[in-house]
Amino acid sequence: MTAVIRPEQAEAVEPEGADLAGDVVEAVFFGTDTHLHLRLADGQPFVLRRQNRPGQPTPGAGARLGLRLAPGALQVLEG
Repeated sequence: MTAVIRPEQAEAVEPEGADLAGDVVEAVFFGTDTHLHLRLADGQPFVLRRQNRPGQPTPGAGARLGLRLAPGALQVLEG
């Protein structure tokens, strides 16, 4: 079983009160976007795609991030 969330359905927030939280493993720049590779508390990987904005700092490895998920965003794939 795999849980999936479309990239536009998750956003980085402060860890307190977030739906999920994880530690940044690495940040990979893709022009207008940055992919933040996280490790969740249970050890599972999570990749957050975030649009780059002027003046927005990019969290480095080891930073703790919260994730807010849009209602109904989580889908479970069986098989």
